[in-house]
Amino acid sequence: MAVTADENAQASPKRPVTPPIPVQQADEPLLAFLKRLQLYSETTAAELSKWEEEEAACQQEIQRQLAEAEAARQQAATEAAAAATEAATAARLQQQQVEASQHQARYQATMDLARDEATYGRLLRRQHFQETEERQEPTEEEGDKEGIAVLMENLLYTCNWQERELLAMRQIFIRHETTFKAMDKKIVTLQAEINTLHAANSQHHTLNNQLQTDVSMGLAQLSAAASTGSAAVDCSPTFAAQAKQLEERINHLVASLGHISKFAGASTVSNQLQTLSDRVDQRLAAAAKEWKMPNFKIEKFDDYHKTNPLQWWMAFNAEADVHHTPAHRRLDALYLQLIGGAQAFMTHMAVTLECTSTKASKRHGNG
Repeated sequence: MAVTADENAQASPKRPVTPPIPVQQADEPLLAFLKRLQLYSETTAAELSKWEEEEAACQQEIQRQLAEAEAARQQAATEAAAAATEAATAARLQQQQVEASQHQARYQATMDLARDEATYGRLLRRQHFQETEERQEPTEEEGDKEGIAVLMENLLYTCNWQERELLAMRQIFIRHETTFKAMDKKIVTLQAEINTLHAANSQHHTLNNQLQTDVSMGLAQLSAAASTGSAAVDCSPTFAAQAKQLEERINHLVASLGHISKFAGASTVSNQLQTLSDRVDQRLAAAAKEWKMPNFKIEKFDDYHKTNPLQWWMAFNAEADVHHTPAHRRLDALYLQLIGGAQAFMTHMAVTLECTSTKASKRHGNG
């Protein structure tokens, strides 16, 4: 429709070319010239009015065609949106039907299994021996049947328990699979970021080398220019202008980069990544380091008179401190510290103070 409108615009009537205004001839009477001039004016006005009417009609036709094209486009968009909505609704209904049929099939299978289990349970219960007044003990065949029934019942219960365990494991696997997918996405994102950092690092190295080369060349040229002396500069204005321009460029580079020695240092992206990697390795090594119980020395606390209670208490806290132990091992560390302290104290009483259990019990009884 837009092409049709363009064709109509190209087919619009052209503005009529106005003929030249008549000029009175030398031997032409004034009345005849005025009549000819009036005829020229009327003819020109009629042609111009006709062209304006045709142009207005053409513009109206173009506007109408554009309006029709816009209406057709909107209608097509509305129909496409409606079709997409219907397709999505149909797909959703189909998915719901499939899920409903699957649910119905699983429900039917579960009911069949429950029915079969109840049937087999009744059959197995019939195999059990029932004591009567006439018979207190089962026969060998009845004993075999009862043993087989008990075995089958245990097998049935075991299968049911394993089925529940498998369902629980399936839920755990689903959760782990979701976690692994999220971790995989994070790993892909980190790999992309690392590749970007490596590319930026390579570009940084290239720019660094190029700038260092330019600065070295500029300094060499400046040194050569300075060694030639002021006479060479005076006799060669062109060389002086080049040296000045080079000096300005070097000053601009130094102002842009800061101190050249700092820029040429080790402050690159790769070194920063290596530093971060070393820090992470150190943290992992520190986290993976197993806590070991220190040597609990009872001699540090052999101060029964407590001449300096604050110092004694601070020393005890420092010896039994577990704040530097990993969080998941603090309870174990505290337990080991208490056991170690008690063992050291009992050893100290038995060896150093020569206090036996009999003396301790007598002293406790006297107290």
